[in-house]
Amino acid sequence: MNDEEQEEELPEEDNKEWSDPKIEIDGNDMTKGAKLTMTFNEGLVVQVQPNGDIIQKGVTTNPMPKSETKGNQFVQDQLPDHLVETQRLITTDSQIVKYMADGNFIIYFPDGSLTYSDKRKGTWYTINSKGVKRTRRLADGMVTDEKTRLKITTKIDPETNATLKIREDGVLQVEYID
Repeated sequence: MNDEEQEEELPEEDNKEWSDPKIEIDGNDMTKGAKLTMTFNEGLVVQVQPNGDIIQKGVTTNPMPKSETKGNQFVQDQLPDHLVETQRLITTDSQIVKYMADGNFIIYFPDGSLTYSDKRKGTWYTINSKGVKRTRRLADGMVTDEKTRLKITTKIDPETNATLKIREDGVLQVEYID
């Protein structure tokens, strides 16, 4: 390298969310200790927390703001915020927590139940493995169950003899015979 050529020094961006995610259980910070972080060519960053939880996040360039124009036309080059997943946490209890761009959460449980939030309405929704949908309003604590369950279709895989349960909302549960 000659004197005229110099490497451009890029400032390091310290992402507070990754360096100190603050996961507390019973008052104990579960993120204290050694962490293992892996970055893949596709832009996926995987971080193993000291308690065994795994955080996944896709690193992408920021999309153009929706207010920008191209050729005198407004463009919207990304999905709505309620469909954009910003990161994912996989717990040691096999729960998957999806953090959405609009600030809501979707939590998947190993038994096929799921819980999701609607911060705009101040409501949490839970669908259990039997297809019963429960609504919990945060403002007044009111809890209601819908009268009709989600439809569940059961099929048997002839090759593996596994039972497949497909719920109306798209949740698939596979049970293998031991």
